[in-house]
Amino acid sequence: MKVKTETIRLKKAFVFYRDWAEVLRNYPEDLRSKIFEAILDYALYAKEPTDHTLNYTIFGLIKCQIDRDIEKWEQTCERRREAGRKGAAVTNSLRQARLHEAADTDEEDIPF
Repeated sequence: MKVKTETIRLKKAFVFYRDWAEVLRNYPEDLRSKIFEAILDYALYAKEPTDHTLNYTIFGLIKCQIDRDIEKWEQTCERRREAGRKGAAVTNSLRQARLHEAADTDEEDIPF
């Protein structure tokens, strides 16, 4: 699953699941801190860890969940954009109808 880097940079937050914390508590402190830093770098800045062995730890699974969450967020944003476009189209068509109606009324009031 490929995630757009630009999209990740737009997000100001991400979900950190309790399951992750519970699993990470069982890791040695030095490895836990490396994984935690890798999660933050990946979720907030789309930066892959330089230590590729982290991909073979729980980070590999967490990374997949982050990607799924981002994809879901992108789909939600797209649905909202589309709804906004539709709402704007209705508003604009109503506005145009009122303008035409007002113009027709003004022309009828002019005595010639």
